[in-house]
Order: sequence, then structure tokens, then C-alpha cells
Amino acid sequence: MTGLVDAVWMPQANHGVRQVPAGRWFDVVEVPGPASARVLGRLGWRSGPVVEMQQRGVVRWFVVPGAAGGWPPPAGWCASPTGGGPPVRWVVPPCGRCLTDADALARARRG
Repeated sequence: MTGLVDAVWMPQANHGVRQVPAGRWFDVVEVPGPASARVLGRLGWRSGPVVEMQQRGVVRWFVVPGAAGGWPPPAGWCASPTGGGPPVRWVVPPCGRCLTDADALARARRG
């Protein structure tokens, strides 16, 4: 698990926000909005940062690249955590860990 201070892709003080591609430092797993609250509740403190794509009604978790390969639906893969423009908000802001353990996320999705 990468620590927050080691995550070169995270916004740094006085440098603002920048868009970076998924696949190098992280992959993104997308969960439909209605299911995401249940998944987040099951993950609890084990969740890393989570963003909500408000116009699409989906929530995205950041995981180690390739960690969730081969998962069955409803998880989806995204090209970027910002998706090119729709309103985005932090559901769980970066604080202490920057990636969610993919195995824990898979267990939380299954219930």
C-alpha cells in the first residue's frame, strides 16, 4: 500500500490539482451510486480516497494498477479519475492512505 506522502500523483501544496492517467500509479474501480454507500459502509476505515462523479451517479475507488483485473461486473474501469469534466466531489478525501486494498474492496462489493 502506497503512503499518502509517497503518492507522486496526489495534489501537492501550492501546485494545485492536475489530471493524471489511470494505469500508471493507480487504477479506478467504478461502483454505481446506490451500491456505493453499502460498499463504503462495509469498508469503513479500510477505504482510501473515494470520488463521486455526480452527473453519472457513480463512485470511484483508487486501487493498485492491475489489482482488480478479471473482476466480474458491476465494477467498471475508467480512463481517468476526473472523467473529463463532470462535477466531481470527494466522498472520502485523501487522508492517510491513497489506495484502497483491492481484495478488501472486492469483499465489500460481494457483501
